[in-house]
Amino acid sequence: MCPREVATDVVSISADECRESADDDDDDVAYVDIDVTDMLHARREFVNSLRHDEFGVNVVLTEDGQRLMDKQQQRLGRSLERLSKDLYSKDTHFVLELVQNADDNAYPPHMLEYAADV
Repeated sequence: MCPREVATDVVSISADECRESADDDDDDVAYVDIDVTDMLHARREFVNSLRHDEFGVNVVLTEDGQRLMDKQQQRLGRSLERLSKDLYSKDTHFVLELVQNADDNAYPPHMLEYAADV
């Protein structure tokens, strides 16, 4: 990890400490200045674009678009409800699934030592 020196609102990273090349003959030191405000703004913009593009946050829909979206949400809700009721309709099925998942899992050897003691 590169060491950082923080001065006011600018982060400085010494390039000679972060150099990936094996060239030790070059003693030049370069600094990269990154404005923290710009970095935070870019991160906020990225998160907002994800929220908008992937999850539809703050998307304005036409009346028809909203009607279709409502229908899709109702379908999804019914599907999830049906899936949750049918998938584990019996308590024993859930326990068997849980045991099967544990059996399918690969454990490192040091974890098996603890299981043998139980």
